[in-house]
Amino acid sequence: MRLDEGFRFDRLRVSYGGRRVLDDTSGCFRAGRLSAIVGPNGAGKSTLVKAMLGLIPIDRGVVSLFGHPVRRHRHRIAYVSQRSDIDWSYPATVAEVVGMGRYPLGRLWRRTNFRDRERVADALRSVSLCGYEDRAIGALSGGQQQRVFLARAIAQEAAVVVLDEPFAAVDAVTESLLWKVLREMAQSERLVIVVHHDLAALRQRFDDVAILSGRMIACGSVESAFTERNIAIAYRRTPREADEGAPRRAGQGGR
Repeated sequence: MRLDEGFRFDRLRVSYGGRRVLDDTSGCFRAGRLSAIVGPNGAGKSTLVKAMLGLIPIDRGVVSLFGHPVRRHRHRIAYVSQRSDIDWSYPATVAEVVGMGRYPLGRLWRRTNFRDRERVADALRSVSLCGYEDRAIGALSGGQQQRVFLARAIAQEAAVVVLDEPFAAVDAVTESLLWKVLREMAQSERLVIVVHHDLAALRQRFDDVAILSGRMIACGSVESAFTERNIAIAYRRTPREADEGAPRRAGQGGR
């Protein structure tokens, strides 16, 4: 497994309902780095994530993970979708949701063992949810729900963690905890990708960034890719308007 290659995608073209969302999009995300995907509404951020993970078909292009087809490493990927995509009425407890991370692909019939239960307990402890094991997932606050799904990714011991807008509508305590856990994951050589909207946080929080606007505007280290010019192109602003500190919460939501 070549960790240095991480997720690599080349000349992706993706359409929804006959409308082209991404075209000629290339780039890569590296292990051991905390990477952001940013762009305005409708830029294709969620579409890129789903295309990389094989959750939606692509019209054209190639995607690889650690130098191999993504399907070879699918069991090593933890994906946390937008909260609006989740059925919160589903009758599951916190422990059950986190425990789902312990079932490798194609082995849902396997009984849990001591190691599984230990990993679930450790994951809940890492997101400060000890004592919530028997709570219904739908009865939690938005921040607590997001912590549960992060705990599931931790319990899975995934090599790749992808989160789509994890900071939307969460409390300050949860936001601080999420940043801490995500940074620790990156430092442990995992590949961590976050669809994000707060441009003001990029320089302080992330190592790499992909800037989208229907195509890849720039992809690389924050120092090299997050420039006034690239933000101006993506958000169709003048360079003066695109000063890094100006668009505080641009591009929230959208595919």
